[in-house]
Order: sequence, then structure tokens, then C-alpha cells
Amino acid sequence: MKTYTYQPGSGPIPGADSDGTDPLDALAKVIFRHDSLDTAVKELQRRGVKGDDGSKIFVGLKDLLEQVKQKKKAALHDLNLDAMDMGLLEKISEFAEALPYGSDARGAFRKSSSHLPETMLPLAQYLDDRFNRDGQKLSLREAQLLSGTVKDLDRLEKTLHSARWGSSFEAVDDSLIEKALGSDALAKWQAIKNLPSMLVERGLASQSRTQLMFTPAGLQKTAWGMLREIVKPGRNEKLCRRASAGLNTEPYLIAGTRPYRFGDLLQIDTSGSLMNTLKRTGGSPPLRMAEEDLAVYEKEPVLRTATVVLLDLSKSMKYENRYVAAKKVALALIGLIRSRYVKDRIAVVGFSTSARLIPEHEIPFLPWDEDNPYTNFEEAFAIGQHVLARMKGYRRQMFLITDGEPTAHREAGQLFFQFPPHPETLRRTMAAVDALTRQKIGLSIFLFSQEQERVGFMHEMARRSSGRIFHLHPADLGRCMLMDYLDKKQRWY
Repeated sequence: MKTYTYQPGSGPIPGADSDGTDPLDALAKVIFRHDSLDTAVKELQRRGVKGDDGSKIFVGLKDLLEQVKQKKKAALHDLNLDAMDMGLLEKISEFAEALPYGSDARGAFRKSSSHLPETMLPLAQYLDDRFNRDGQKLSLREAQLLSGTVKDLDRLEKTLHSARWGSSFEAVDDSLIEKALGSDALAKWQAIKNLPSMLVERGLASQSRTQLMFTPAGLQKTAWGMLREIVKPGRNEKLCRRASAGLNTEPYLIAGTRPYRFGDLLQIDTSGSLMNTLKRTGGSPPLRMAEEDLAVYEKEPVLRTATVVLLDLSKSMKYENRYVAAKKVALALIGLIRSRYVKDRIAVVGFSTSARLIPEHEIPFLPWDEDNPYTNFEEAFAIGQHVLARMKGYRRQMFLITDGEPTAHREAGQLFFQFPPHPETLRRTMAAVDALTRQKIGLSIFLFSQEQERVGFMHEMARRSSGRIFHLHPADLGRCMLMDYLDKKQRWY
């Protein structure tokens, strides 16, 4: 029996920059902490971002400013200056311009001073003392060039600083960046400046009159990036598949074979087709296969899955980056389904004191609910159940991501909340769980808390629904939830 091992492909991702990095990979590092794509892009332009290994995967204005400061500091040190002294820099230029052509050779200050007006002799002596001390000689020409470099760097520093904090990028002189820092820095600056337009040109974002927004392609690419970040398979891991969003690995069931009919998918049973040819021709060479010999696999319908992810957005979810981890795995699960299980369905419900259905393009930018610390499980379950009720013929399930216990419910349309939880809130929540069980909706609970009361109630919810409960750290949520999804699909098949 042959065994095939698939490994991640080498080389840059299509659409990536020339250095092999993809701006969306950099953007994905920051978008989950912002309330819009606009603010995330501006943050990336200002600060840049580092990869998991600490290396820069996108250079921001902050990094260019640091480069300018270091180069300016080195130039000032060469001029024996501890800080910017515009007066001295002007004097260097004035003195250099007053000298005859060709008289700026190293160590020529005293000789040159004979050609200067008497009023400039103290300046000549001062410059001679400053540039020729401790055995280090600096010609006037070199000093003049250095002073010009310092002034350019100072001007560049001021314009980059203004651009970092909101001024127009057009005020920054591209030629000055190239002159002061080189062509590599110019390329990085242009990547910073053109980031929004690059996203639009590649079809990853759209620009309205008021804001920048992900397109479906941009959102899916980001979701796929989250999936890759969570899974991160090793290069020698068996059955590790190439990181391609276009690869559909959904299994199918085989019920047998039948003769080929025009229009069938070419899932050819090679052995069966060859046997049909042998029977028809008697095995005399050369064998010529005819259409009537072709046999194709008969596929049974595959059970589809409909999933609702319930995201706790209450105030306590901000701790330990819980809400960031929850948003990342929700988007990663969407990426998995859209690319590999295209006939499955998924929806996301966010809840705190109330619950609502979350459009996919809002998921990366969901904030936690700063003003409402309570959690209304009953309403979240009700909305999720309403969504799944429309999914006829699907295996239905809910994934609950939370760090707490139910502390809110509605009575006659009015919101009631209390902490510690009121017995009526607990009763209504458990009644909602029982309703899921009657509808044969599976439940998996991903719990960030270890408090005994919360753990006990959650275990009772899992028991009543014949569901699963996972106690975990936010960093482990991604792999745990994705593996639970895949494990259930394998069991249901």
C-alpha cells in the first residue's frame, strides 16, 4: 500500500510582497484589537507589527522614525555634538562658502583662515578645535556634508512624526527618504503609504466615502490565515495538506459503482472500467476502451453540518485576551467551512446582557461590552435555535464560548440581571438547554473559568444536553474547537 505525505508548499503566497510577506498576514495581527478596518490599517501604518519569532513582518512609521533618529545621532556624534545645534550647522555652511575653491582639504583650517575676513577668524579657530581633536581629523568639506545630512534628517524626522500622528502622508518627501535612508527605506515607506490603496487594488477591501471595509475575498483570505495560524502543521507531519484555500478535502461515502451516464462527474472506477473492456473485447490486444465500459462511483449523500457559534462579549472577556481568541477561532472556523466544507453552514451570535446575530464582516472588529457585564445565555440559545430551525436536513450544533455563568434573562420583555445568578435565571437557562436537546441540537461548551460554581453549572448543562465541555486557556481555544468540529464530522459520517 502506498502512503502519500503532503507538505506545505515553499515560496511566497500569491499576491504577497517581494520579501515573501503578505500585508494581510501583518494586518491579521492587529485587526482583532480594533473596531474597524480603517483604525487597524492606521495602526499598522503607525507601528508596524512583529511576527511570532520577533522579526518585523511589516515596517511602520515608528520603525522609520527610529532609523532616522539613530542615523541623526550618529551624524551629530561625528560632528562632536550631543544634540541638534542649528546655529553651529549654519556656521559650518557659512564658513565653507567663504573659503576659496579647493581649500577644504583635511587639516587646512589655519591655512584657509588667511583668506577669511578677520571677523571669521574666531569661527575658523572654533571649527578647527572641534573637528581636529583627540587625533581625529575631519575636513571642512566632510563637516559641511555631515551638517547637511543632519539638517535633512531633522526635517525628515519632523515630517514623519507629523504623518505618524495624523498629518497627510503627502507632506513627506519621497526623494528625501531615499537620499537620507536609502532605496530600501523608500520601498518600506511606499508600502506604508500605499497600504489602503493596495488592499483595494487587490480586491481585498473596498473604500466607501466614509470608511475602508473588507470585501468577501479579503475576509475569506483573513479567515484562512487565522486557520493556518491556529493549525500550524509541521513540515513532516503525515497527511499535512498544502496551505491552499482552494483545496476541498470533504470526504464522501461510496455505495458502489454503476455505468457512466453523460453528465456524471468523472469519479471513474478504473479497475471496474478495465474489467468491462476485457469482458467486451475478450482481452485481445490492443485494448480499446469505449464509453459503454466506463463505470463511476455511486456516492451516497453526505450529511451536512449547521453550526452556530455563541460568543460571550461580556466585560470579563477582555481579560487574558479571551475575546480576541474567541473572534479568531470563529473566523478560522468560517475559513475552514468556506474552503473545505462548502455545503456546511455557520452563523455567529454575540451576547452579553442581550444577544444578536453577527454579520461575518463584523467579527474581527467586535468589541467586548464595556457597559454590560452580564450574560444572557437564554437569549443567545433562543437566537441560535431560531437560526438552526431553518437548516432542514443538517446535523445541527452550537459552540458556546464563555468565561462565566448566566446572569440575565427577560421577563415579559424586560431585562432582568443579577450577580450572583438569580435562581430564575438559572432555571430559564436550563430550560433553553432542554429545548436544544429536544430539537437534537448538539452543544459543546468552551469554558475559560475554573471557579467551582461556574464549572458545576456548566457541567450540568453539558450533562442535560449530552454535550461536551472543555476547560481551557484562551491560547488553546483554536485547536480545541476546530478539532471538536472535525471530530464530530468524522463521527457523524
